[in-house]
Amino acid sequence: MYKRVKSYIDANCLDIGFSIMSLADALEVSTSYVSHLFKRINGVTILAYVTEHRIARAQSLLLDGSASETPGAYRTSHLPAIANR
Repeated sequence: MYKRVKSYIDANCLDIGFSIMSLADALEVSTSYVSHLFKRINGVTILAYVTEHRIARAQSLLLDGSASETPGAYRTSHLPAIANR
């Protein structure tokens, strides 16, 4: 089950509509179950993992001179809200 969870997160966490609820719905489990499973095996919360993944992606877009600013800005527009938590 953990492999399915991690695979789904890696494939979808950059989507603006990604949430723990959408993850749980897609895997047909509770949000509590998926959150506890992920933290127990991975050592960090889903939110921390997703935030780290999004920041790394934003950094790579900023460092890649050939990347368009608009798509990168759109995909990372939610980062300030997460950083302020």
